[in-house]
This record gives sequence, C-alpha cells and structure tokens, in this order.
Amino acid sequence: MSYPASDLPEVTVITGAYNAMPYLTRSVESVAEQTIGRDRIQFVVVDDGSTDGTGAELDRLAGEYSSLMTVIHQENSGGPGGPRNVGLEHARGRFVFFLDADDYLGPEALERMVRAADDNGSDVVLGKMIGKGGRRPPKSMFKKNQPRTDVFSSRVYWTLNPMKLFRRQLIERHGLRFRSELRVGQDQPFVAAAYLKASAISVIADYDCVHWVTREDGGNNTKSNRGTEKRLKFLGVMLELVGDNVPPGSRRDHLLHRHFSIEVPHALTHLRRETNREEQEKALARLRELVGAWYGEGVAALLRPVGRLIVDVILHGSLDDVLETGRLHRAKQAWLGKGSARWAPGDPSTLLVEFQCSLPGVGGGSPRIELTNEAGTTVTSAAEPLPDAGPHMYVARVSLSRLAAEQTSSARPWTVAVGVQLGEHHCRVAFPVESDSGATRWRYRGRPWRARLLPGAALRLRLEKVSVPSAIRSATRVVSRGAR
Repeated sequence: MSYPASDLPEVTVITGAYNAMPYLTRSVESVAEQTIGRDRIQFVVVDDGSTDGTGAELDRLAGEYSSLMTVIHQENSGGPGGPRNVGLEHARGRFVFFLDADDYLGPEALERMVRAADDNGSDVVLGKMIGKGGRRPPKSMFKKNQPRTDVFSSRVYWTLNPMKLFRRQLIERHGLRFRSELRVGQDQPFVAAAYLKASAISVIADYDCVHWVTREDGGNNTKSNRGTEKRLKFLGVMLELVGDNVPPGSRRDHLLHRHFSIEVPHALTHLRRETNREEQEKALARLRELVGAWYGEGVAALLRPVGRLIVDVILHGSLDDVLETGRLHRAKQAWLGKGSARWAPGDPSTLLVEFQCSLPGVGGGSPRIELTNEAGTTVTSAAEPLPDAGPHMYVARVSLSRLAAEQTSSARPWTVAVGVQLGEHHCRVAFPVESDSGATRWRYRGRPWRARLLPGAALRLRLEKVSVPSAIRSATRVVSRGAR
C-alpha cells in the first residue's frame, strides 16, 4: 500500500512487549512525550502473548494515545525478533526505531536522531545509552559526536543491540529482518548487516537518548537466554556474516575482534554451566571448529593477552583446560588471587611480594613479578613457590638497588604486576594491594635512597634519592677518610 507523502510519519517506533509491567507504561509515555511531535510518529506495539496484564495496559494506553499507537496482539513467538518483524510489516515512517518495552527515551531523542540522519545522509544513527538500575550500557562508541562514520573507523560495531534509528529505505532495499529462528542474538545479524550496508553512520554522544533499564525481576531478554548450543549457532551466524560481507584483511579482522572478545568467552561461560560431560565435549568440538575457521594472526594481534590465551586453550587444550580457562574472561582474580607486599625483615633493600596464582595446565612458565615505569623500562623478578603459605602461593624478592640502577626519574613510580608466560602468550595483570607498608631506606652506591609503596588497585613503588645537605656530605667524607 502506498500513502501520500503528507501522510507518512517521520519515525515508526516499534516495540515488542512480553510481560513488561510495570515498565511498559513509562516506555510508552516516553514516546508520546517526544519533542518531534506525535503527529510525526507512528508507534506500533506488538503484545507477544503476555500473561501479566501487559495486553490490557496496552489497550488502555492505545485509547489514551489513539492518534499515536497501534497495538497488535499475537501468540507468544518465543523471542523479540518475531514481534519486531511484525512491526516492520506495518511500518510507514521514513525511519524506524526499535524500543524495548522495559526502556524509555529521552524527550529529544527522536528529534535529534532524525536531524542527524538528515543533516549527514546517514542510514543508521546511534543515540547515547545510559544505564538505569545498575545496567551497564556500551560506552566506547559514545565518547564524542560522530556525524559520519562507519564500522571500520569507529567502535560502533561493539554495540549490536537494535535500539537505534534506521532508514527504512535501507531496511527494505536489502530485505533486512530479525533472525527469529535464533534463540540468542536475534537482533545482532540485523544490526550488523545494516551497519555494513549503510552509506554512513552517525553517533550522538552529547544527549542521553536511550535509558536502558534493569528489571527488578531479572526479566530482561538479554539476561534470560542460556545454553551453549544456541550460543554456538548464533556465533556461527555472526562469523559467517562478517566473512560473507568483508574480504580477508584488516577490516575483517577489526569486526572479528569483537566476536572473539565477547561471544567466544561467553560461549566458554555457558560451556562451564553444562552438566553433561558428553554435551560439553560435543560443544567444545563445535566451538573449536568455529574458532579455527576464523582465527588468524590479524585477529590475534588485536586481542588482549587473556583473549589469546582463551583461543589457544580452545584450539589445543583438553576439555578440563577449557573449563578452567573459562573463568578468565569474567574475572582475572580467577587465576590471580590474594597478595601482599612488604619489606624483607632485616634487609631494607628488598621488597617481598607474595601472591596466589592458579592456572590451568596449559603451556609452561612460572609466574614472576614485573615492574614497569612510565619510561617503558621493565625489571623482572622470578617467583618461587611458597607452599607453607597455602596452595599456589609464590614469593618474589625484588631488589630495590636493581630498580635504582634502572631508574631515570624519581617522578615516575614503578607499577608492580604479575606476569606469566603460557606457551606463546604473555599475560600481565596489575597487582592489587590495599595495605601500606610505609617507607624503607637503604644505601646504593654510597648514597641513601628511600622507597615507598603506593597501594591501590595497581600497586606502585616510588624510589628516590634522599637529599643530604652538602655540609653533612663533606663531614661524612672527612670521617670516612679518617677512618681509613
């Protein structure tokens, strides 16, 4: 069906709602209160078989906002993609915005996003997201406004949720729809394809467009999906989508980097939750197949050390190695435990660093302490087992005189970290210590030095020469000559 140009709304807002009370009401009201004006909005809400009163509340709101809202009731589809596709079939606006029923818009969100699209000829516009109730939104792509960008020269690919403004012509030209057959990540193939097909992408970073809400009942879609098999199916779809649309090289590696940093570790997390050993072995074989097909030197160069370790274990480790390593992407404390730092008793020129390090049986290499200053100088001290202190405990003796010999400026403290060489991978994690052991003094090359620990999330060590008045230095030299 075609409509006169004057009848076409600027934006079609599409919301799929399933058991969204009481959050739904605020979400709908945020659309009705948009500064762009209700007469420029088409609002399509699909009730996906709700059982908590969502359907009745939608009917009430549709009566209140009769010129704005269209409500469609349907049987439950099992995921958010189906309702969004239904909404697309009814969309008439120049642009489409997908809003989850839990979340809500800032008053100027649609007006600003439409303006950005028109001013810059953009097919996709990202509006800044902020978290509510403890939800952590993506941030790296919202550090500054970006009038025109793409997935290869920005961080936009690191947010693949659909709460963005899309030019409807782009959607229809390329037949973009949500992959409702996927049980996880139905939205990501849609958004990724739109990014890759877009003539330009705009980013609004100076206005809070989307308020991303954590539900008290834990019912957010993204938090309720579990299972390794469906995670692996989704991962395969995304890797193939990148491969089908981007030729080998740095641009493809740039996109694959996201999936190897996020989805691959997530797959390990769900693998650990499986209770059947046979199913774990089967899932690992599939994960190893996917990783082996798409991993290469370009992706490896972009990954952090822990990410490279995870991939290496997936490709070459046993199931037990993989299950143990699955803890790494969530918390580095899974393999770096409690620690302390203090001056050696009776030896003020030595720092004792004790820590717990438990690693899966992959590769070799004992842990060590690495001290690095801002000038880029690194000094290492080997760690030895300390069995009397507990399991997997180590101690390293750091020579302060050795650090003094390497130091170029007292203004640059040394950062203390635990380093481990695992096969070809070097992992380095800052060493957290809360207690303050005070300062120590010792002599190096006849001069007094002072060292102080700077506790915190990353332990630092400051070294400096002690200033001695010239008269005292002269008297000391005279006494020394007299003693000889």
